[in-house]
Amino acid sequence: MSKAYNRVEWRFLTEIMSKMGFCEAWIKLIFNCISSVSYSILVNGEPRGNIVPSRRIRQGNPLSPYLFLLCSEWLNRLLQRAAQGNQIRGCSLCKTGPKVTHLFFADNSLLFCQAKLTELEAVQRILAVYEQASGQQINRGKTTLFFRKVVAEETKEEIINLLGVPEVKEYEKYLGLPAVVGRKRKASLNYIKERVWNKLQGWKERLLSQAGREVLLKAVMQVIPTYAMSCFKLPVALCEDIEKLIRKFWWGECGSVFNAKKSQGSYAWQSIWKFPTKAVPNRLEAISEAKVSSMIDPDSREWNMELLENCNLYRRKVIGSPVCSTCGKHEETTLHALWDCTAIQSVWGLNFKATQNDSHGISSFSDLIGLVELHQENLELFVVVAWSIWLARNKGRVNEPCAPLGKIFKAARSILSEFQTKRIPRQSVAPSNTVKWKPSRSNFYEVNYDRVVLKDSGEAGLGVVIRNEKGEVVGSLAEKIKLPDSIEVLEALAARKAILFAIELGLQRVIIEGDSEIIFKALSESCSDCSHIGHIIKDCKSISSLFQTHSFSHTRRQGNAVAHALAKRARKSFPLLVWMESVPPAVACLVHIDVIS
Repeated sequence: MSKAYNRVEWRFLTEIMSKMGFCEAWIKLIFNCISSVSYSILVNGEPRGNIVPSRRIRQGNPLSPYLFLLCSEWLNRLLQRAAQGNQIRGCSLCKTGPKVTHLFFADNSLLFCQAKLTELEAVQRILAVYEQASGQQINRGKTTLFFRKVVAEETKEEIINLLGVPEVKEYEKYLGLPAVVGRKRKASLNYIKERVWNKLQGWKERLLSQAGREVLLKAVMQVIPTYAMSCFKLPVALCEDIEKLIRKFWWGECGSVFNAKKSQGSYAWQSIWKFPTKAVPNRLEAISEAKVSSMIDPDSREWNMELLENCNLYRRKVIGSPVCSTCGKHEETTLHALWDCTAIQSVWGLNFKATQNDSHGISSFSDLIGLVELHQENLELFVVVAWSIWLARNKGRVNEPCAPLGKIFKAARSILSEFQTKRIPRQSVAPSNTVKWKPSRSNFYEVNYDRVVLKDSGEAGLGVVIRNEKGEVVGSLAEKIKLPDSIEVLEALAARKAILFAIELGLQRVIIEGDSEIIFKALSESCSDCSHIGHIIKDCKSISSLFQTHSFSHTRRQGNAVAHALAKRARKSFPLLVWMESVPPAVACLVHIDVIS
């Protein structure tokens, strides 16, 4: 339908409700709701005219969709009556299934009938009656025909010439989903795979980190099929194709690790190839059968660190012997490598003596850490020393230079000391000479002014606040003006506005204070100012002569916070807002802070 809501006739709507059994009071109430609207046209920013419509229901009104459904119900009844009289015959999914003659989707409709001129003429008569009664009009530009494959070409041409609308080979999508899905669901929904592929082509996986790829896949790629999955069950083959694309993007283009050269590959594979051939006799055979899942504890779902011990590596045929490579006497476990080995006793020396005396009989390294905590010894130093021993052990395995055992403890203490020094938070030094607002002398009023540049709109804001010696607000204002050529001009205009505001309130003894040192010096000097702000300064001095007593003062931005906040508030002014004996609620807290400080 063309302009469906705009063409609904009110009389038709009331007749439909009457035929459907609605009471007269309800019909009148609905009629008053839809007929009481009127329109005006803005001419130069002012409403002109009073247009009273005679039909249409408003879009956006929560009642309008239900009223439009009532109008569509009459077209539904006409099509059902024609189907009962065998004027039109719909289609069914199977021989014994019910006939479907039409499907309505808001202002879009699907009509089903046989490819016969008699049935098409009946459909045209029904639509013509509906158009004449309801005021609706068929949108011929968006109307299309869809034929089954068995319809002859001659019949297609006759129907197209009769209706004057084009034919489509594949029915268009509705709300982003295919309206017709045949037996080949994968082919119908293959556009999802194409969308995923198109997205991946725009991303350069080699320029993204692993975390970046994960975010893009979860936030974008996995969301694309979600909408279609809410209506259709995606074929398994299609899901597998999408998963292949995602896996390829996640891992990137890579070949077999066993074909990689020595200078290529990740750090882990380079470390494996650095192992001496004698230390790892069957490294290729061991690697080819290894799985990542075997390195994970099935209970805790964490990395199994015990697998790095010599005895475990020996059982997995990674190394030729489980004996500790440092002392050459006992099987190497984590506890032996870091604590019990006779070769590293010189590292611990006389340190952690209480732990050494009670460590006999412990079975794991975690128990040893608990013993250090129990004796309240330096746990941080213990951990750093153990890490240094483990690092030296691993470097020795790959024939890399490492620190001698006699210097490990001293190096570990130096590392911990440096870490603790860097970790100490810097004490924030409170700024000296913090500027605060000070109340005026007795029987004087203090006038603070400031300005703000509103860059997004090419305008500026002026803020003025007047307070007595107790800090109580006498008056405040916020004004929005056109942005002048320079900041100095804007500051001078703010000072001039403050002086005029104090004159309008009838004040006689005032102190005019701002945070611009240039304006303060210009107002305080007795000689005339010949700069580009001289005429504004001269005007300020002339107006100030109307006061009984006045003086100019300078402060920093911290002491002028209220006037600055009012200048920011000018963004919402149109163009001037004045508050007597108060300030806007958002600025009241700043006034309170000035008083209590």
